[in-house]
Amino acid sequence: MPISMSSVALASFEQTLTALAKILDKAAAHCETRKIDPAVLLGMRLYPDMLPLTKQVQLTSDFAKNTIGRLTGEAPKFPDEEKTIPELKARVAKTLDYVKSVAPAQIDGAAEKEVAVAATDEFRQQSKIGKFGFPAFVEVEFGVAGWAASNIEHVNLDLLVAETVRLGNEIAAA
Repeated sequence: MPISMSSVALASFEQTLTALAKILDKAAAHCETRKIDPAVLLGMRLYPDMLPLTKQVQLTSDFAKNTIGRLTGEAPKFPDEEKTIPELKARVAKTLDYVKSVAPAQIDGAAEKEVAVAATDEFRQQSKIGKFGFPAFVEVEFGVAGWAASNIEHVNLDLLVAETVRLGNEIAAA
């Protein structure tokens, strides 16, 4: 049975965004328990030339909504104004709501549509997900790795993977 674009894109974005929201909850709890200013965690970089964690979360949101938006029409625009964990959680929730609002037929029907993307040649939408959407979406993993390096309890890449797999199984069973 062939795999549809929608079954790959929608489920993957939904799973990762849901896992990211739970990780943000864990980070907030960690800050409260350890009496750490959340701004310290949100400003962290896994490596000096990387963007701070706040921007990593914003980019994760952007890559999900913009990939889906290019497949279906136009993506919603969110200004990058978040400065707190609750604000980042709200952005992730808005992105997740948008992803969940898209009907599979909207994506599957656009598989052969050509689009022009700045600084790249035209390509078919089907290659968009694999070449641009998911590779860029790993921003969330880099952000989580930064928090894991800070010893936030129960936050590591294994959590992201485990949560993604668990949610994928739930979606498949539904």
